[in-house]
Amino acid sequence: HWPSDPAYQSCRLESGPNNPLKKHDIPGAQKTLESVLSHDRKNLQAMEALAGLAALQGQEQTYVDWLKKASVANPSALTPDVELIGFYLQKKQEGAALDQAQAAVTANPNNAMAMELLAETQLKSGKNKDAVATYGKIVEMNPKSSPAYFRLAMAQSLSNDSEGAITSLNKAHQLQPENLDILNRLAGLELAAGNYTEAQSLAENYQRSHPKSPEGAILEGDTAFQQKHYDAAIAAYAQAQKVLATTVGEIKLDNALTQSGKTQEADQHIRRWLALHPNDLVSRNYLAARDLTENNDKSAIEQYQYLLQKTPNNPIVLNNLAYLYLETHNPQALATAQKAYQLAPRNPNIEDTLGWIYTRQGNPQKGLELLKPVATQMPDALDIQYHYAEALIQTGNKDQGRRILEELVNSPKDFPQKNEAKASLSHL
Repeated sequence: HWPSDPAYQSCRLESGPNNPLKKHDIPGAQKTLESVLSHDRKNLQAMEALAGLAALQGQEQTYVDWLKKASVANPSALTPDVELIGFYLQKKQEGAALDQAQAAVTANPNNAMAMELLAETQLKSGKNKDAVATYGKIVEMNPKSSPAYFRLAMAQSLSNDSEGAITSLNKAHQLQPENLDILNRLAGLELAAGNYTEAQSLAENYQRSHPKSPEGAILEGDTAFQQKHYDAAIAAYAQAQKVLATTVGEIKLDNALTQSGKTQEADQHIRRWLALHPNDLVSRNYLAARDLTENNDKSAIEQYQYLLQKTPNNPIVLNNLAYLYLETHNPQALATAQKAYQLAPRNPNIEDTLGWIYTRQGNPQKGLELLKPVATQMPDALDIQYHYAEALIQTGNKDQGRRILEELVNSPKDFPQKNEAKASLSHL
């Protein structure tokens, strides 16, 4: 409800060319809004507009003060509380955010939206168990609400209460059996808990009720795959693709073929798919990553070059292509890695690739500058530790490099360059 006061009407954005905000006249707008409040001291829109003007001028405390006044004057209106909580969370003031959310609930004890606001604030503040309790109250207020049970389940999952989350998701699924997000999350929790019979039952029920949807067959495939029943998984994924061919189904089918040892069939399958769907970048990226892992450098380069044509500023594609260029002695390796680094300078894998290329191409000092902080940041990434050790050795820090190589060689964990690490250690 907008007041009939002429001064207030003149401040509405749609009211004509004399609007002070349209003229970028902030003092004039403030004066107009204050005039509104002199006639209607609890006017919510005017107070929120004054808070907005304060924000435009960078006046944080004034912004907060106006929103607090709006909240106190209009306790049933939650918009000032939402704005304040968002501001406090952005400023890492979780305590103030929680206090504001609790105040909204105190002012509106039977309002599910106020309770929802409190629960979300608790989750964002890391108070997961408190959020579970709040969502539990919301469910009591709305026992027929599938979204309420769903959000309770998400909070329970974050609190590591898988059993409780499964119970809540089952209730959400009963209330809203058509919802695929609920079904997939419930199935995922059942599989993670090793409840394969329950997951299989969900899959079969969904296939019966939705014979034209691939989701039930995909879920059946996931259930078999997790138990390493790869032939059953292949059959289920193939059935899903017959119902409706999708990228997800193709990748899952190809992965099941690979895990069952049918690598040649898997390779032919994904390449046939890409021949029919050349712009399926997700499947192409999957094939490129697999080729990279399996040292199929020629095909991997072809896939990443295609991806680069479609996404020229993709730092991950550039990074992987730079590594492949290094391995195949392509002179574009350094320039490609440098471009990836310019696009994502804080990505440790990209820093590692560029540092390793510098080290391999005769500039180990520059390589060391990049590799040292990354190796410190990622002590369990054995390939990065190997690159760091080589950079140390090539810059004269042989003792430290040797110690790292010895740890890598003696580690029970494997990594792609372990043989190179052994050879380097023997040369020392």
